[in-house]
Amino acid sequence: MPRVENLSHQEFTIKNVVGSSCEHTKRSSIVYWERATGKKRSACSIRGCGRDAIHGSHVKLGYMNKNSYYWWIIPTCQRCNKSNSNTRYDVKTSTLAVREERIDVVDHMDSIYKNYMKTIGKPIQKAFKQLKLNL
Repeated sequence: MPRVENLSHQEFTIKNVVGSSCEHTKRSSIVYWERATGKKRSACSIRGCGRDAIHGSHVKLGYMNKNSYYWWIIPTCQRCNKSNSNTRYDVKTSTLAVREERIDVVDHMDSIYKNYMKTIGKPIQKAFKQLKLNL
């Protein structure tokens, strides 16, 4: 059973994970979230958004060390799911986050690589590829 984190005990800032679509999992992330929490999706988890949650967004939670290498799933609307990964959002205090455990390490690293390339740009692309080859 995946780990479920209740975000009601403190405020959390999240950041979308670029390149984390369900192509690796072949299953709906929102259904995965519903099964893990035993809850039905309702409103988007992003503070200030009232639209219906129709997606399970892959996010990173705040800057907590224990969560820095994990992806989590929270229910969001289409607009909040597609937002820029560099934008940070506060989540509603009633949010339950489910740790993504369906993606293996290779897929996870590939997505991180794509995220860095979109964020930092091409100048370090060659160095990162070399580092990846040496691992």
